[in-house]
Amino acid sequence: MAVTKPEQIRAGDVIGRYFRPGDDLADADIMAQLPPDEQKKMLDGIDPDELLWNFKFWARPSQKAALDSEASYVVVLAGRGWGKTRTMSEWVHKKAMENPGCRISLIGRVVSDVRDVMVLGDSGILNVTPPSERPNYVATMRRVIWPNGSEAITYSADIASQLRGPQAHFAACDELAAWRQKPDSSGLNMWGNVRMSTRLGGNPQVFVATTPRRVPDMLELYALAQSDPGMVDVIRGSTYANTHLAKQYLDVVTGLYGGTHLGAQELEGELVGNVEGALLTDQILDDSRDLDAPDPLSLPVRVIGVDPSVAEEPKDECGIVAVCSTSERQMHQRHAWVYEDASVLGSPQKWAKTAIAMARKYQAVIVVEDNQGGEMCRMVLRNEDSAVPVVKVKATAGKALRAEPVVLAYEQMRVHHADYLPQMEAQWTTWVPGETLKSPDRLDAAVHAISALLVKQPKGWYGEVKLSSITRRTSIPGIRDSSGRFGVTQRDAMRALQRGEQPRIMGVRTHEDPRRRRRFLR
Repeated sequence: MAVTKPEQIRAGDVIGRYFRPGDDLADADIMAQLPPDEQKKMLDGIDPDELLWNFKFWARPSQKAALDSEASYVVVLAGRGWGKTRTMSEWVHKKAMENPGCRISLIGRVVSDVRDVMVLGDSGILNVTPPSERPNYVATMRRVIWPNGSEAITYSADIASQLRGPQAHFAACDELAAWRQKPDSSGLNMWGNVRMSTRLGGNPQVFVATTPRRVPDMLELYALAQSDPGMVDVIRGSTYANTHLAKQYLDVVTGLYGGTHLGAQELEGELVGNVEGALLTDQILDDSRDLDAPDPLSLPVRVIGVDPSVAEEPKDECGIVAVCSTSERQMHQRHAWVYEDASVLGSPQKWAKTAIAMARKYQAVIVVEDNQGGEMCRMVLRNEDSAVPVVKVKATAGKALRAEPVVLAYEQMRVHHADYLPQMEAQWTTWVPGETLKSPDRLDAAVHAISALLVKQPKGWYGEVKLSSITRRTSIPGIRDSSGRFGVTQRDAMRALQRGEQPRIMGVRTHEDPRRRRRFLR
């Protein structure tokens, strides 16, 4: 048997079973098309309450295929709104009821995803199980416990070590393509630990529900599916298969993504490769990736790039990206590392909380575009924490023109991703200037941050310190110069910065005291 390697996987490879939207109809959908008298005849003698909880009646053929698969790995690759979470929840409940006393691992991207989507969500486990079989969720123990003794334990993909030691009969993995790909000190990431720990019973199984992206874990699954289809059952489906989605929603997503490569990924569940005309390629990103990146707090210049959304219920996300760099005086000699993409969809208050949390985590300055919202963006950030430095940048050129020097820095291998950042990288490799309608929010945030570090510093700001605030010759307690001495004057600090040196601001993290903001950074 020929073995397929992950690097051999190409966009457009036909893998698994694809269910066309027009043919993928549930029994309920078919019955809804019948005349009323025939509907009544079919429902005669059926208990409505029992029918309500009978997933086989409401499930489409593609969902039934995933539910009944006996493969070691059941992988549902489908567009948004297809019904991945509902199918996974029904699969978990089915395994729990058929195997009394079994143990199941529930893994999501972060803790809140497991709790709010997999367990408590509209299509989560607690909301799809009939009252007589409904499990009890014990949040403090991270457990979902069924009446028959079966239990599911929740895990976060961000903490791979949680699954070192525990073992299970089954595992359910939500949005695997968005998980942290970088291995921990043991050499394994969470997906590696899932495969190692799901080993109990005669037929341990792993259920994966995700929108596909070109990350190592997904490419590995694709390769295994091609080499051994009996071990990996891949079921593919389209957003448009779900006839219960609101027409307004379908019109919006079709208008934004229809006919685009990003639409093929997000709506059709296809593995998308390099797109002609996109700003970057997968090869450039992979060649410059640095999984052994330095500790971000060891780098002298650190920023959080923010591409804000100003609506209370926005359609686009707010891009929030953490970037740190070296501090050579000549900016074209610097190297930058992109550490985290924390972009969120929500009101200004929501994204401001996230941006401030990122600034505290990385002890960084926030660089925010003020074309949208203007002073409002700065004010909403200051309302969260007035001590965190905020620098506004005005975008005077188009997105493509602003991104050109940043793209050049990527091509020169001066920008490195410290981890796999699939959602942001998808925008770099699929957004085509002048063709793609949806604004690339994550990409824009990265461009703001990288430009401030490697291209052109924002007016009145150099690295960690605002030059406009350094005007007096009084001594600043807690500032070291390059020789390690304390008590450097503000004027000396400014001259050091102009020479390309970075005096380190030491001592307490005084973001809690607005009057001593200069000591916020270390």
